[in-house]
Amino acid sequence: VKGEGVLWNGKVLACGKTQSYIQMQTEEASGSGIADLGDVAGDAEVGNAQGGKAASQVDNDSTELKEQLLGDQRRQQHKHEAWMRKRRFLLSGLFVSYVGASVGIPILRAGDVSCKGGFFWEDHVPFFGLFCITKIAELAIYAFDPTIQGDLSFLDFMMKFLPSFLGYLDGYTDATAISIAHSCDDSPIAQNLSIWMCGTYFAGVIVGQWIVVWHLAMKDETHACLMKLIHMDALASGISLPDDSKQTWFIVNMARTFGEDIPQAFQQTLFLIYVKQNYFMIVSVAVSVASSVKALHDAVSRASIAAGAKVTEVMVWDGFWTVRWETIRTEEQIEIRGGTWSLFGAEYRLDTEAEIVFFMWDDGTKQSVERIADDSCHVTWKTDSNERIEWFRVEQAENAAADLSAYYAVVLNEQVVLRTFDLDVAKSRLQEYYGRQVPERLIVLVENNKVVRDGEHGLPARYGVHGSTEMTEDGKINFWWDGDSIKRMSDIAQVDVDANGPPGTHRENQATATTPTTTAAENAAADPSAYYAVVLEEEVVLRTFDLGAAKSHLQEYFGRQVPERLIVLVENNKVVRDGEHGLPARYGAHGSSDMTEDGKINFWWDANSIKRMSDIAQVDIDTNGPP
Repeated sequence: VKGEGVLWNGKVLACGKTQSYIQMQTEEASGSGIADLGDVAGDAEVGNAQGGKAASQVDNDSTELKEQLLGDQRRQQHKHEAWMRKRRFLLSGLFVSYVGASVGIPILRAGDVSCKGGFFWEDHVPFFGLFCITKIAELAIYAFDPTIQGDLSFLDFMMKFLPSFLGYLDGYTDATAISIAHSCDDSPIAQNLSIWMCGTYFAGVIVGQWIVVWHLAMKDETHACLMKLIHMDALASGISLPDDSKQTWFIVNMARTFGEDIPQAFQQTLFLIYVKQNYFMIVSVAVSVASSVKALHDAVSRASIAAGAKVTEVMVWDGFWTVRWETIRTEEQIEIRGGTWSLFGAEYRLDTEAEIVFFMWDDGTKQSVERIADDSCHVTWKTDSNERIEWFRVEQAENAAADLSAYYAVVLNEQVVLRTFDLDVAKSRLQEYYGRQVPERLIVLVENNKVVRDGEHGLPARYGVHGSTEMTEDGKINFWWDGDSIKRMSDIAQVDVDANGPPGTHRENQATATTPTTTAAENAAADPSAYYAVVLEEEVVLRTFDLGAAKSHLQEYFGRQVPERLIVLVENNKVVRDGEHGLPARYGAHGSSDMTEDGKINFWWDANSIKRMSDIAQVDIDTNGPP
């Protein structure tokens, strides 16, 4: 089970979004030995709650998940690049303010501090205000940032959010402790301690953390290490860490423990023992010890995967797809392997790392995803020229493609209109004619490039070959008048098979995909300024360079008197008309006489109808230009 479907040996068997799971071997001797983590990864409590490995080991055991989450995070950060710049600016501003307040306030208020009483409470108000602003910013970013992957429960969030208060206070209380020690003029020990405390603070905090580690943190594109420097621990936990960022994360915490917490706690303890018990100093020692323990825990337990991250649904493109073009009634089937496939003799490759998945045609046209259906089995594409192309995933259960030498050919009157590995797709192509006696139509099975026929009559078996009896009974999806019709359509299929081979191979261009071979003389595409417009009643339903495609679009109405329909030739963006009546020539202009005789493919009631449809074509041409 993966993402949007059920797969077997790389084949998509069924579509529809499903729950993603991670399974890890646990270290317990008893029980099933499998810790089922559901859609939660990277949460520090998950592994222990399951009685198995700690979650810090998830990134070692789940490389695929880690890469999936990091890839998704990169795409989101690229998509919201402008927001990422603003967030970096905000975090940098809060960091500079934190450093300035931690150092500046104790220096500016040094004249008011006393050895016994410390600072006036009013002196701490500016720092408290900055503390509140920073924590409100952390909450706001966590709630509204579209790139944050973590989704912690309230309890888990508070377990990370509240202890971060101590870390934020630590740098400030250590600086105030230096000022308090320095204010004890009557104690040589206090004076000496203040010098040592100032030296270790300068080396371990100002230089070690706020210059060296800050420089490393600014190289972290995820901003998690910068968040950690200003003690936004809950927010930082919601970001997945690449390997280089995780190394910086470890350095941040080690620098805090050994460059600040341990030296300051030791020196402040000496002050309390040998000078006097100042309550500010007691608070500072307690904060340093708690902060040190937390920093060590964060350094060793932080997983690469964001805490509470959910596995997002990732589109699996590999497999069989039916491709349907909007402008012509044409379908082809492709098989994608490793994001690549072949069609019409050309190789194509999906760019799935882009914000919007796309691929390029040989002529430089870009085809991009416009919409993916909820079940991930129907994709709508859009090209640079606003042409829409539909992809439908082919499920493998009834698929002849289990044997790539077997496929189906769909014959409509005198031509093959579809070759596909999937029987359901073949049925669907003829579904619109269900129960009608026109046109004649047939689905044949092709194996090893030969239409399958029985030995006695040279016809396809009337039952079974097409998958079910309902496919072949008169008046249902297939229809023919007699055995000669079946044989004729089978022969047409064999000619197409000999010329084109299986779906998606040996094709020179899209035009030949489902239409009879047309000569250069018939095909307007020999001159790019000439093409055909197909008018159905009051609208142009197709503009194409290929006459065969134009004929195919009207084939379903063959022999019927409704609706009125006409194929016109366009040259230099003008409908070609004769000089005498202002009408398209009734013969020749459309490629062959059978295109214009009443009761055949084209049909109109009188010359006024022809002129009206020609005028409709001209309006469309003036608006839209060539295909």
